[in-house]
Amino acid sequence: SFITSYDVSDITDIKELGRFQSHPGSDVIAHNTYWLNNYLINAYYRDGVVIVDATFPDNMIEVGYYDTSPFEPAGMFNGCWGVDPYLPSGTIIASDIEEGLFILEPDYHRAAYLEGSITDEINGGAVVGAKVEIMATSDFTTSVFTGDFKTGTGEEGIYDVRISKAGCYTKIYPDIPLIAEEKYILEASLACTLIVSAEDMVQELFIEVFPNVFQTNTAIKFQLPASYQHAVIQLYDIGGNKLDTYPVTHSYGEIRIGDALESGIYFIQLINDEGLFVTTRVIKS
Repeated sequence: SFITSYDVSDITDIKELGRFQSHPGSDVIAHNTYWLNNYLINAYYRDGVVIVDATFPDNMIEVGYYDTSPFEPAGMFNGCWGVDPYLPSGTIIASDIEEGLFILEPDYHRAAYLEGSITDEINGGAVVGAKVEIMATSDFTTSVFTGDFKTGTGEEGIYDVRISKAGCYTKIYPDIPLIAEEKYILEASLACTLIVSAEDMVQELFIEVFPNVFQTNTAIKFQLPASYQHAVIQLYDIGGNKLDTYPVTHSYGEIRIGDALESGIYFIQLINDEGLFVTTRVIKS
């Protein structure tokens, strides 16, 4: 499951800012989360204790981790179900269902941030759904509708950054200095062919909206191979701002959206954990 941040400055217009997930793709469940000095200290069941730097709520980065549980990460209720980071000593105490009490001395430190955008070298457009990996780490993200991306790592250093997408030539940007508490802005580009293996991709990922011009709400039908266990449907406005995210838990199904939307043009994107995606446009009249 995800830990999600929201902007609640306007209680009548709450906006999602960002999400964090320990071991993406494993379905491991976040249980309890505590805030301390812009860190999130989490009891993450089978992943144990996970510390996240939430200085930037739209780009939350793991900076500490102690696995209390002998079980592999999975969506089950074993492992760490409680932490307390508020002792005067700064010590963390954690309770593991099977393994008992853990007393931990945390090393709180800030993340190093990597942000930027990706454009198509051929047509200059935004590259959506490209995978951005900080090599030699497990940190990665995917570019959104505008081509923008945000990620980072818990250990500062000099890293190579790999950017890839089906139908584009993979590019590696070498020797990127990622410094704690600093943002490195990478303006990247990919050469994407006009004839993409997109035909294969569309055969695998399918999304249909009917009606695509609507007044109240509309139905989104989706389909993806059973081998892709993790995907999301994301809703964007015409400015590229992500408005909502709907987890996809089955290989096919239907959801309804639109009741809370104002009149305008919106984009709906189905994206899997490998960065493959399909996008369609809808209009609320």
